[in-house]
Amino acid sequence: MERELLFHTFRNQGVTALAQSAPGNQSPVLTQPLANESTHPTERRTSTLVLVLMSLAILGPLSIDMYLPALPALQRDLGASASLAQLTLSACLLGLASGQLIAGPLSDVVGRRPPVLVGIAGFIVMSFLCSIAPNIESLILFRFLQGVAGSAGVVVSRAVIRDLYSGIRSSQMFSLLVLANGIGPILAPTLGGVILLATDWRGVFGVLVGLGVVIVGVAWRYLPETNQLEQRSTAGVRMTLSAFGMLLRDRSFVAYSLVMAMGMSTMFAHVAGSSFVLQNIYGVSEQVFAVLFGVIAIGYIGTSQLNARLINTVPMRTMLRLGVGFNLLGAIIVFLVVNVFDLGLWGLTAGLFLVAMSNGFIGPNVTALALNGYPRVAGSASAMLGLLTFASGAIVAPLVGIAGDQTAVPQTLVILGCSLIGVVALGVLSRQRASVPAVP
Repeated sequence: MERELLFHTFRNQGVTALAQSAPGNQSPVLTQPLANESTHPTERRTSTLVLVLMSLAILGPLSIDMYLPALPALQRDLGASASLAQLTLSACLLGLASGQLIAGPLSDVVGRRPPVLVGIAGFIVMSFLCSIAPNIESLILFRFLQGVAGSAGVVVSRAVIRDLYSGIRSSQMFSLLVLANGIGPILAPTLGGVILLATDWRGVFGVLVGLGVVIVGVAWRYLPETNQLEQRSTAGVRMTLSAFGMLLRDRSFVAYSLVMAMGMSTMFAHVAGSSFVLQNIYGVSEQVFAVLFGVIAIGYIGTSQLNARLINTVPMRTMLRLGVGFNLLGAIIVFLVVNVFDLGLWGLTAGLFLVAMSNGFIGPNVTALALNGYPRVAGSASAMLGLLTFASGAIVAPLVGIAGDQTAVPQTLVILGCSLIGVVALGVLSRQRASVPAVP
């Protein structure tokens, strides 16, 4: 079948062949495809795998953002308070965070395909239940379970890349997942607004049901099993707990995870607060807000693809430091624009653009570096990385509105604080000797 051909193509290309060991105690890394392979089928099958993984990765952002334009109508329809309506967003984020602790380790034991297929099937069911939810309490529950189910695609897509690639090539592939995560927030609110022209908020969840059906069909047909029987964990829950314990004791992994979580938390703070800040304080229309939001997101997408091109000549750790530096610069600009110099809308947009673009460098390189030392438990490592990232986002999102919707001060403080924590975590990495195999 096509999915087996995909896997064996990567094997035959030398993607899983070992390079010559580096000097000292470095472990070998995986090579890139051999130059004498037939390039046309290789490119076709590689492109197929990329599209499958991007479709799995984009399901989470779509489920988070597509219904945002309908929140006021949802609140009125269910007779809920604004805070309870917002809690449906936090519930989905928490589900995406906690569900990865199930799907990731499970994929180490039973393979990558079963958790993805079961997870997306569960996503379809939960999206349908969201569309018929009779009250806000049940919707919050269904949104949490929707996030839990949808997390399988997020965590397994990263684990599949770790199964097939290492070093520079893995960073390039993770850049494509960042592209999917960047496209999602741009398309989702716009798509949700278009859907609302023809239906109500329940119809938005109906569209998510349809998207889930399409994606599960694509995964069933084209997703190869990259975690072969001889590579799988056989120790069950004990191995899972041991793997999590090992990851949390690895200071390098924890530091990398913190860099990733804090970088993405600056983005979550931007997403959670910018609609109120830009519209209520700076007076832009919904249409202008959508344009500015898209421009800022383009910075995130653009640097992730620039990272994929530069990574052949620039070390991953250098790119990571560049990303953290841009993140801090953007956070400082945002803070000064709002609290000191009052530079207006364009100064704020410039700062948020830097915050967003910095994550295009941070995300792919942190993921590649953090997962590099854990090929046997790539699912568990990917789950822990995702848990810390989404959990941090769920925490910071409500903080930006803690003082109401007429001030941007909390948002600027959250962005600057998260950025500074990321700088400290990167400083810890630079002072200690990495406990994982050395990579570029």
